[in-house]
Amino acid sequence: MIGINGPEDVNEWMINDMKKNRRQWNIGTYHFPICYSGSNCANYDAYPVMTEGFEMLDLVFSGHEHNFSRSFPRRNEELFERPSQGTVHYMLGNSNQNPPGTRAISKVWHSAFYCEEEPVSVVAIVEVDGDKMTLTSKIVEDGRIVDKCTIDKGRDEITPYAIAPKFNQTRMTFKGALMGLCQYPVPCEKIDGIWYACFGTLIGYIGGYVLKEKGKITLEVYGKRVEFFENSDKAVVNGEEKTICAKVLRVHDQLYMPAPACELFDMRWAYAERNNFISFEHENEDRPITVQP
Repeated sequence: MIGINGPEDVNEWMINDMKKNRRQWNIGTYHFPICYSGSNCANYDAYPVMTEGFEMLDLVFSGHEHNFSRSFPRRNEELFERPSQGTVHYMLGNSNQNPPGTRAISKVWHSAFYCEEEPVSVVAIVEVDGDKMTLTSKIVEDGRIVDKCTIDKGRDEITPYAIAPKFNQTRMTFKGALMGLCQYPVPCEKIDGIWYACFGTLIGYIGGYVLKEKGKITLEVYGKRVEFFENSDKAVVNGEEKTICAKVLRVHDQLYMPAPACELFDMRWAYAERNNFISFEHENEDRPITVQP
């Protein structure tokens, strides 16, 4: 059982404990999901502070959100198929007819997902037979199977089989959600060793304010109003000029910003090389959307 307070200390304890143990299965329970489903959630309490400890586990059970999901094996932001390659994050469904409701969506890291917007109860049954573990999540009221999978350490496989995505154009995700058709014409690009992204698409997808003018774009979300200028490494944040790591460029006929510049919005970013996507995260759990006058 992994505590939610003092994450640095908890991470150190996990690492030390895992280095000493010789157990066949290493399973953690943590209230908040790492591979969450909520459109507005965040995992800053655990990631990146406790990443090393979590990624030494075979499986992590979590709750908090009232829906079911199972992740691909995940390690160092990348998604895999084999259990030896990463940690499986298993979000237990709501077991009491989901009284507060849920507004969850499938994310890039999910290999199985059920939104559970019905007033039903979901329970998980875990059966361990040596190096095999079978997990069955089912609806109590009518017996429907939400998900059934077997993690087989001996064969190093998870069934039913599911392939983690590998994109041939670099995608963006926000809080794990792929941006779909709105990002299709503006893939991320690596230029002179720096990853660039079309922040206009990112902020618009989130629900923030976007104003495009000749050689300039103004973006506003989470209390940050940022003006970017074509061919300039200067940005204006809430009226104060800042210097970013590289110039804003015109790519695919849109203004592209260096990915690290997302810090101007208090975001963080990471690149999943195996899967070829850039993830953006923000700890704010508000649902930003522009006001209609």
